Amino acid sequence: MRIDCSGLTADDVLSAVAERVDASGDGPQSVELANVQYAGPLITSAESERIAESVPLAVEREFGLRARVVDSPDTTTDAAPAPDLPDLPDVPDLAPDTVTQLVAAAGALELAATPLEVWRCVAQAVLGSEVSGTTLRALVDAWPDVLTLRPADGEQGEQAPDDAERTDDPDRTEGEELRFADTTVHRAVRAAFPVSRTDQRAIVNALSQLHARRPTTTYTAWALPTHAALGRDLDSILDNPALLATLHWYGLWSALAIAYPEGVPGGGTAADVHFLHAQGVRPGSQGEWGALLHHAAVSRGDLEQAEALAEAAGPLPWRTLWSHWRLPGGPLVPYPAQGGVREIRASEESGRRLVAEWREIAPAPADADGAGDEPRQVYERRRWDAWSGQSTDGPDRIIGTWPQLTERQPFAEVAYAANRKRGWRQPSRGTAEDVPRMPEAVREAVRLDRDDAGAELWVFAGYGGHFGALVDQKAVASLPRTPWRDLLAPGPLTGAAAWPFPADIPRTDDEVTRDRLERADAFRAGACRPVEQAALPGELTHAPSRRFLSGTGWPRTRVIGGLYTPDLTESPLAPAPEHPGLLEGLGQLASWKLYLDGESGTVYVDEDDELLPVAQSMPRLLALALLDHLVLSAPLTSSELEMEALAETVPSWLAAIDPVAADSPAWEGVLDDLEYAAEDYATLLDELDAPTDM
Repeated sequence: MRIDCSGLTADDVLSAVAERVDASGDGPQSVELANVQYAGPLITSAESERIAESVPLAVEREFGLRARVVDSPDTTTDAAPAPDLPDLPDVPDLAPDTVTQLVAAAGALELAATPLEVWRCVAQAVLGSEVSGTTLRALVDAWPDVLTLRPADGEQGEQAPDDAERTDDPDRTEGEELRFADTTVHRAVRAAFPVSRTDQRAIVNALSQLHARRPTTTYTAWALPTHAALGRDLDSILDNPALLATLHWYGLWSALAIAYPEGVPGGGTAADVHFLHAQGVRPGSQGEWGALLHHAAVSRGDLEQAEALAEAAGPLPWRTLWSHWRLPGGPLVPYPAQGGVREIRASEESGRRLVAEWREIAPAPADADGAGDEPRQVYERRRWDAWSGQSTDGPDRIIGTWPQLTERQPFAEVAYAANRKRGWRQPSRGTAEDVPRMPEAVREAVRLDRDDAGAELWVFAGYGGHFGALVDQKAVASLPRTPWRDLLAPGPLTGAAAWPFPADIPRTDDEVTRDRLERADAFRAGACRPVEQAALPGELTHAPSRRFLSGTGWPRTRVIGGLYTPDLTESPLAPAPEHPGLLEGLGQLASWKLYLDGESGTVYVDEDDELLPVAQSMPRLLALALLDHLVLSAPLTSSELEMEALAETVPSWLAAIDPVAADSPAWEGVLDDLEYAAEDYATLLDELDAPTDM
């Protein structure tokens, strides 16, 4: 099987492989990826590297086939052989410098076929003066081996005029598009006649004005973000809701790869765009894309941007009213913070429409009142107003049976849906055509009401929390129904930047205070047990360690951060017979016994009779434990995507707290398999806090 990758994205290539495999039954034994260096719909593209690095692995994993890149000298465009360009032509009435600038403007274009009007717009930005259609045609006519003009095919937003509208005006620019002889020639022209960053910014300004006049122009919708990124001015696009709402999603994704080669920073519009891409979003319309951007802005609390996006985008197929949804890449909040919302049900009180979460926390006590044979559980129920998202009551502990999905109860508008592998499904009606597509982190939904215009109020819930949205069911039903899945293969064009160090985690001994250690999201109230100076062993001569144990106190805890520690007021430190000079009694870190150096304050563990440092002081060990607790317990919205980013970031966080310990073999691989470790840790926390009575 041979796939020509020219102009294709990695997703397109995988789709083409899937179609060929389906058509051929068992499928061929190998896949050849040709023309990878020409991949991507834009001239400036990261798709060649993306395809070469990830598609062969994805093809083997998804289809069990071997895939390889062929006929490509390298996956980087710079390494492709550049053709010999003919000399710049002499164009009547044009100075050589002007010809050079016009050629540079043509080379700066990002699509294989560009409307003549767009070339003129870019050329005027580079020259800083008016350029006529006649001038551009003269250059094309003088350089036929490189440039051609052809009738527009209508897909670039610049359709050729009808016969009745045709004129013989040689200066007109409508209805024609510029093409290079091929992509290699286009890139060679760009390399030989580059535009400056100042020119790119002028191009962005000119194209932004053109887009404002005609937002349906395909060129600006796809290529404007790339021009901005090349001019190092992508923020001018991301911070402009009127532009953002009308630009094509792929153009934005591609621009992020240029602007942030080391990864997209979190917490803003760039992160919104990146994580929508990483979650596999492929909108079926500009309106669907606008709805997703609007939702992200509401979830970040940027209501001003959200309102501006909605106004610029026009009618949306669905519109977020309120949100308690944590966006991927958002701040980490440790247990006992509740992240995801699950098992939502319709509820009401005094005619008020409510949405309730029923969280199962334990089996009902054996002596609990109740009748019947159905198993009874202890639930925590929380309720919110369906229209505003404001909390109304809870958490209330309730003993009862599993709350059923009962449509049209307790009021007629109630309907339920679950986001499954094949998309939204309803309990009684199968496919839910009127429920908008969502990333797979959104797991369930309930319809609760309608507004005066007939739009339906749905509340969605999942790993990130929950949110309410008004849904135009007719607009949603007209969109594609193919479900979105996290883009683990082939992976997004962009990566996430290293997450900033968590602001709430101590980094120095002085920041490890009793108040911080005894918080509900740390070792809990009353955990620290100060020891009188006189009760500390004489072998502990390290003054800061003595002050810490007698002032702040060593926390008595289990599970949190992997620590299992005693009350030192009841079980004091003592010399360790097996390790002269060290003290035992601090407890354990996971299965390792902890030892304290009485002279330096360094904390060690014994690994196969070898002492390994785990922290240069007791406060640093507790800070590392708090970091461990945060990383393993913080609710994540898109777990695999975020786990990957965390795994790359955590080593730098360990080093920020304790560089000596971070280099110790004791910490090697401690957080390598974060997903497995987090699941195991969640089980331990559940056991730690399991209710013993009502």
